[in-house]
Amino acid sequence: LARRRAQPFAHDFSAAHITAAVEASLHRLGTDYIDLYQLHSPPGPAAVEPALEVLARLQAQGKIRALGAACEELEDVAAVL
Repeated sequence: LARRRAQPFAHDFSAAHITAAVEASLHRLGTDYIDLYQLHSPPGPAAVEPALEVLARLQAQGKIRALGAACEELEDVAAVL
């Protein structure tokens, strides 16, 4: 049987959470870099800016090779770009 969440999954786009998530992924994967790190359903521009800043820093450090985003609304695409 598939597990079902009692509540919707809460996305955390904070710089601290993303940094911790990337570091944990690198550790679990046993690698020095992630080929593609993708944000899923990012919020509006004000909320996503800290996430994009930390992702750019992690990319500059070589921990992430490419960034992506899966947006639900067309307006959100412009915020991420």
